[in-house]
Amino acid sequence: MIGFETEWENKYDKVLYKLFEGTDTSQMCWRVYDEEIWLPKWEGNCLVDVFSKAKLNDLEFRTAIAQDNYYVYHGILSGYFSHEDSFLPFHTYGDFLQGNCQIVVIWEDGVYCEVYAKDANFLEILAANAEKHARNFNPILSEKEIMRIYFE
Repeated sequence: MIGFETEWENKYDKVLYKLFEGTDTSQMCWRVYDEEIWLPKWEGNCLVDVFSKAKLNDLEFRTAIAQDNYYVYHGILSGYFSHEDSFLPFHTYGDFLQGNCQIVVIWEDGVYCEVYAKDANFLEILAANAEKHARNFNPILSEKEIMRIYFE
């Protein structure tokens, strides 16, 4: 398995916390982009973002996803073992494999989630969490099964 697709319930919840439960990401830093992930709070005319910035260390990432309830409409979260200043961009699965990104989570339309990870054991934990908390789990076994062309 190189990744998986799944559907989550369309509601405010701790879905990212549930997805990453039991994983060790302590050596990782994170890049969050194209993100529409909100707390159920308003500031002026806008919902409050879960992530206060695009680049986070692991403590900031874990603190953000551990908040009680938030809504994930859209977002791309990528995890790296290197320092924050060395994030290499990727646009395709091939770029992901060649780059220094270790995990990518792509969330769309509030329910659809795709996950790809280079470490098979890490991916198995994420997959078990997704099977436990989500529905319509679909493992992706080869690059030929990836439905998207671009990871953006």
